Amino acid sequence: MPGLTGYDSVRFLAGTPELSRPIMYHPSGMGSFTNAGLNGLSHSVMYAIYPRLMGADISIYPSFGGRYGFSKELCIQVAEDCRDPNGPFKPILPSPGGGMKLELAPLLREMYGPDAVFLFGGGAMRYKDQIASGIRELKTALTSG
Repeated sequence: MPGLTGYDSVRFLAGTPELSRPIMYHPSGMGSFTNAGLNGLSHSVMYAIYPRLMGADISIYPSFGGRYGFSKELCIQVAEDCRDPNGPFKPILPSPGGGMKLELAPLLREMYGPDAVFLFGGGAMRYKDQIASGIRELKTALTSG
């Protein structure tokens, strides 16, 4: 969460070989950086270029269909920019999230393809004590069809 701990915290973790774990970039506290209009950073810079620059392996970002008003096209562009093999930084996995619902899983799978990490944190919590069955439902929704 570089919005809370600073950008260099991601770079530090990514550059620490002893950790040997995937580094997820979470945009908590950074929503105002991409305000629409003529001000702010582009979504691709915020959610694809910066995480790649810092050495993250996965970039979480608000997706279409959740509680944020991002368009499908914008979200697909961010995913493509995360995976772009060109340039000096390694490609990373996009991780759309932000209020995702199980009902959207087939559409999200179609939009983002198999090389994505789907974040259904709050959506999974609606299952409460039956969370294991909710995760099985989600897995089925993401892999069938």
